[in-house]
Amino acid sequence: MNLSQPLLEVNVFIPHEHYYLWNPELLGLHIVSDAVIVLAYYSMPLTLFYIVRKRRDLPFPWVFLLFSAFIVACGTAHLMEIWTLWHPTYWLTGAIKLITAVISLTTAIALVQIIPKALALPSPAQLDAANQALQAESTERQHMNLALQASEARLAGILEIAEDAIISIAANQQITLFNQGAERIFGYTAAEAIGQPLDLLLPNQLASIHRQHVVDFSQTAGVSRKMGDRREIFGRRKDGTEFPAEASISKLQLGDEVIFTAFLRDITERKQAELAMSRLAAIVESSGDAIIGKSLEGMITSWNRGAERLFGYTAAEVIDRPVAQLFPPNHADELAQVLEQIKQGEFVQSYETVRVRKDGQHVDIAATISPIKDATGRVIGAAKIARDITERKQAENQLRDLSNRLMLALKSGAIGIWEWNVTTNSLTWDNRMYEFYGTTPDQFTHAYDAWTSRLHPDDRPFVEAAIHQALDGEKDYEPEFRVIHPDGTVHYLKAYARVERNPAGIPHRMIGINYDITELKQTAAQIEASLKEKEVLLKEIHHRVKNNLGVVDGLLQMQARRSHNPEVIETLKESHNRIASIALVHEKLYSSDDLAKINIAHYIADLTAHLFDSYNIHANQIKLVSHISDISLAIDTAIPCGLIINELVSNALKYAFSNRQAGEIQVMLDEQPDQSLCLIVRDNGVGLPEDFDPKQATTLGLSLIQGLVKQLRGTWAIHGQSGTTVTITFPRGQS
Repeated sequence: MNLSQPLLEVNVFIPHEHYYLWNPELLGLHIVSDAVIVLAYYSMPLTLFYIVRKRRDLPFPWVFLLFSAFIVACGTAHLMEIWTLWHPTYWLTGAIKLITAVISLTTAIALVQIIPKALALPSPAQLDAANQALQAESTERQHMNLALQASEARLAGILEIAEDAIISIAANQQITLFNQGAERIFGYTAAEAIGQPLDLLLPNQLASIHRQHVVDFSQTAGVSRKMGDRREIFGRRKDGTEFPAEASISKLQLGDEVIFTAFLRDITERKQAELAMSRLAAIVESSGDAIIGKSLEGMITSWNRGAERLFGYTAAEVIDRPVAQLFPPNHADELAQVLEQIKQGEFVQSYETVRVRKDGQHVDIAATISPIKDATGRVIGAAKIARDITERKQAENQLRDLSNRLMLALKSGAIGIWEWNVTTNSLTWDNRMYEFYGTTPDQFTHAYDAWTSRLHPDDRPFVEAAIHQALDGEKDYEPEFRVIHPDGTVHYLKAYARVERNPAGIPHRMIGINYDITELKQTAAQIEASLKEKEVLLKEIHHRVKNNLGVVDGLLQMQARRSHNPEVIETLKESHNRIASIALVHEKLYSSDDLAKINIAHYIADLTAHLFDSYNIHANQIKLVSHISDISLAIDTAIPCGLIINELVSNALKYAFSNRQAGEIQVMLDEQPDQSLCLIVRDNGVGLPEDFDPKQATTLGLSLIQGLVKQLRGTWAIHGQSGTTVTITFPRGQS
């Protein structure tokens, strides 16, 4: 059977309107009331459903849905009341009411079950209090968040503005934080460094050491190392350069993660400053000057080795002692004046004063004092550099005395001083110069041309040439020249000058002197005339002596021709040769330009030639070998030397070659290293007897030789093996 058929059965029952007797008013009342109820019931589930959908946090949302179903069912029941007024489908109406009853019962049971839970829900007051508490907690959390954000901002600002490098690394030693200080120091940007291993920032030779250092530190109990625990390391910049650094490291445990943070400072400038300070300290210690530090109260605070040498005190003896102990009593006020200047921040430039050494002696010093300031610019002391100028003071005094003596010498010596400015072509003279040139400062224009116009016309060219040679550096300026005074008189002047040049080597000034040599020139002329007269007289004397010796020689020759005794003839011949040797000296002097000395080489050559002619010896029979240095001897040396050679060569010609027709005679005269002369006469003749003793010889020739050697203040020796050799050494004497 179809279930919907009885539910929709309408023919069995009568509609409700029959029960209301078709009263329009009554029907209208029921229709309107039920219609309004239906509309209200149908609208309430929509509202509840909307609330549940929008407020998914509501407790027990299914209760709202049950109430919605219950209300919809109730509304449908009222809708069926209107429907059954005309359609008696009471089975359908009853079914709907049954459904409504089931939903209502289910809702009632559900409400009973949630009553404990609903009662446990907070009341509005409690919700308000809880809400206020939550609001307060929310406000506090907001404040905490703001404080945390501010702290993070401050930390980030500190990290970014810090001059030091702040670098964080993870346990795997990869960089996780790289601040701006690190960027400046290492040259990498944060983007370039973050995620890279720490080795990026370390020298290759130190990378493994630092890696192990981090590992060891991670295993220690400590969480940081203080600044006092810093150790010097080296970092490597992006460009590969290495630099000294100072670093500390800390670690932070965040759960299972360990973060290491290194604080690193580039100490290159500090190292350079320390090196500069050490160098400065070394310079101060090694300085030859005294360098002293003192406080504003005048107490010594530092004392270098130069101060020890200058004042005689060791540093231990004077540190923290008053500097006033170095001041002599008459300089006591000087310290207060200097300290007052220093307190004002003034420099006391180099000044000269006197101090007292440890031994009580006074020492002249040149001192420079500078204020010592702290970092704020406040004067806290003074530094003094003192130099011993005792020797300079002595030199200045000596120079002053010398200058005074020079001025006296210039005045007494009639010396004029002049200066020529080459650039401006102007002359500066002292008073003596005006006297030398017969003019006055008003009459002289001080121009170079004004000076040259006063020179003698014949001397002007070579004087100006001498100036140009001096300016060119070719030779010194020291000419003698004549000047013409306005009255027409001629005066002789001697000049000396020195050229001064600029750094480029260009001459810019000449400074010189003139002195009047007119009287000297006149005296020299007189002496020269006198010398010429004496020269003529000496020549005449030499000529007459030679002639007189010639007369004596002629008498000897006449006597020899008249004598028939061979011994007498030989003796007269020897005397003739001796006189000829003396006469030859006067002949050489007479014919020489120098009347005081003769050329000994020419003299010996003529003398030996005369002897060979005298004994009628030919060159193909006996050979003469001469080696005579170019020496000039005075007459008092030349005559004895000539007589000795005459005796030795004559003896060799007479006795050395009696048994043979050929032979050789050597005559040598040389100057020795000690400027003495060595005369050697040697022959290769028969020599001397084995028992020959020159000291026992009584012949005139040997006696004459011994006497002449003594006259020359010389020594002699004779050897008779393989011929005869006579060696005579004697001082040169005046030449």
